[in-house]
Amino acid sequence: MTLDRNQILFHANELGKLLANTEEVQHFKAAEDLLLAHEKASTLLQQLNQAEVDAQNEEIDPTDPEIATILDALDDIPEVVAFHDAQANVDHLLSTVSSMIADSMTSHAGLFRVEKR
Repeated sequence: MTLDRNQILFHANELGKLLANTEEVQHFKAAEDLLLAHEKASTLLQQLNQAEVDAQNEEIDPTDPEIATILDALDDIPEVVAFHDAQANVDHLLSTVSSMIADSMTSHAGLFRVEKR
């Protein structure tokens, strides 16, 4: 069976809908909601974003202790840690799906995978 590009994109969209309903993504959404509701974390994230903008504009050094202090404070907030863990789980799921697609293409279409060095 040969599919055209539009059919592939349709199935990719369907896969995206399935992934959106996984436990990992649902947990990520819940962790994100808790993070956004946490006042101290929101304030620190705004400060971090501003410090990163300042670093890009060369107004402060990217290694400025202010950035490290903000990151340390964020790491002490359980909601931030839970969000990062949930984000890592979603990233792992997406990476696994991507690898499975590539492996399936390799085995079914006779393609060779070239590994980056």
